[in-house]
Amino acid sequence: VSILHTDPGNPQINIRGLNQRLSNRTVVLIDGRSAYLDFLGTTLWNFLPYNAEDIERIEVIRGPASALYGADAFSGIINVITRNPGDAPNYVSAGIGNQGQYRLVAGASARVERFRFRVSGGYTRADQYALEVGPSRVDLHPSSADPNLGAQRLQANGEAIVRLDGGTSIRFGGGISEGQFAFQGLSRLRQLWGSEGFLSQAHIALETDVGLTARAYWNRFSILTQNQATAPGGIALAQEHRVQQDVLDTEVVYRNSFNVEGIGNAIIGGIGYRFKAIEWPWIEDGAQTQHHGSLFLQDTLSFSDVVQIVLSVRGDLHPLVGPQVSPRGSLVVHPTEGQTIRLAGGAAFRSPTFVESYIQVPNQTPLRGVTALGLGNTSLSPERIISVELGYMNAMSEFFSLELNGYFNVVYDFITLSQSQNYRLWDVNGGNPNAQYSERDQAFAVQQLRFNNEVGSFRQIGGELAARAYPIDGLDLYANYAIHETAPLSGTVASSAFAWDARTSAHMVNAGVQYRAPFGLNVSVDFSWQSAQTWSEQDVDPSSNQVVFTLVTIPDYVTLNARVGWSLFDDHLELSVVGTNLVADGHREHPYGQPVDRRLFGNLAVRF
Repeated sequence: VSILHTDPGNPQINIRGLNQRLSNRTVVLIDGRSAYLDFLGTTLWNFLPYNAEDIERIEVIRGPASALYGADAFSGIINVITRNPGDAPNYVSAGIGNQGQYRLVAGASARVERFRFRVSGGYTRADQYALEVGPSRVDLHPSSADPNLGAQRLQANGEAIVRLDGGTSIRFGGGISEGQFAFQGLSRLRQLWGSEGFLSQAHIALETDVGLTARAYWNRFSILTQNQATAPGGIALAQEHRVQQDVLDTEVVYRNSFNVEGIGNAIIGGIGYRFKAIEWPWIEDGAQTQHHGSLFLQDTLSFSDVVQIVLSVRGDLHPLVGPQVSPRGSLVVHPTEGQTIRLAGGAAFRSPTFVESYIQVPNQTPLRGVTALGLGNTSLSPERIISVELGYMNAMSEFFSLELNGYFNVVYDFITLSQSQNYRLWDVNGGNPNAQYSERDQAFAVQQLRFNNEVGSFRQIGGELAARAYPIDGLDLYANYAIHETAPLSGTVASSAFAWDARTSAHMVNAGVQYRAPFGLNVSVDFSWQSAQTWSEQDVDPSSNQVVFTLVTIPDYVTLNARVGWSLFDDHLELSVVGTNLVADGHREHPYGQPVDRRLFGNLAVRF
């Protein structure tokens, strides 16, 4: 699992390779509801309307998961599961740190007969890792009124459960976030500034005691986006324009368990509909809508306590790429109690985003009246992956656990921006509408870049080894190692520098220790080392003024985080100090990212 920080307001997370500035191959769920922003194909983690105190646990599925979770579950799933209303403690937590860090959050939860609820909210703020545009610059003007600000968010959410007669329950809730933050764009776009950001979510679900569940949820995201800095006289990315996305999901799911001739069956199946709408000046016609449908079925066959087979299949209907089928199967063997061997295989896909399909954006240039257009492509094929995985887990001892995995993936139809293409005189004379003078941009387009499918196929080989030990009460030790390689598949030709792209570290090591003393002291230290990376990014060749792929290497780097906490008055009061990136080597985790600095944060929490 790779976590990429380009700035404090925009962590990007991906699983088993192919991470990028706007990660689009891992689906993030909140209690099973998608938080994926379809127009960009990413998740803005720091803008989700939840406090860390509201989270009960986080579940991670490594590897393709489209068979159950549909489009875009390309390399895995991260499901954030919140505390049930009525079960969570009441709390108030406040903290302050260096680099403009502030945090004040609160939450309350209660039960009243058959009614349970939870409400929470808070405010967070942090400065940039580094100043993108210094006050002495005369060639660039910052877009933000406060160039030091990296992220700022004010949020609130609430959820309730009503128990009805007959075992039926209704669960409903919603949340809102507003604020501003810096984030990285695509292609030649470096750091962008998002202001007047607004995210709202609402959901409702009906659960019955016969295994039938119906639910619907709606997400709206809106933001005003600009370049972090604008060259005087050049084309700005945004001239007071706003993007707004609405996504509505509905789903009906049925679960049941039964035996057929001594073989246990646990089935889950469902039907879903997803509606997407976007309004954005930089897409074709300024607004687009899409309608998606899905069917899925999974059966877990238990032949005995030793052998299980899980079979899954899903069909998705996409308005641009048509019907897509995602199968998955696994054989699970338990040689003894506490041991598991698993062989799994499956296929998944990532559908083209609104940006990749419909974008019509002028790239900023230092010359007034001249631009290069970034164009979408409605004829794209979805990105596809086929995966085989073999894993072993040993949890026979209460003092020690071990996990070992190996996987082989084939990736094809990778979506990327092509190299720039110059417009010819014939285009300017009327043969190509994109090459005409634009009143909106007040510029001529002299080049274009278009999203296309990569002609080559790629294979990914990797493995993971993880161990965790609990030698004495209160002491946890862990260490894990991951190895990964992405390379062109033999017999195929890659059209871009992605053929030599090694954006995922070949070697990653994590280790840590946590100690919880009986008198309330809590200490944890986490260490991570990632080997060097080579990124293929687009830049301008100064000799030809063409947009080309450039390989940039990031040296290996170490991250060291630590936390010391003290719980008092039967855990009703906790004082803590957290340090992140304590090595403070100024490393970058992406060629265009900011150098990550050392941060210290002190916090006081009251629970009641």
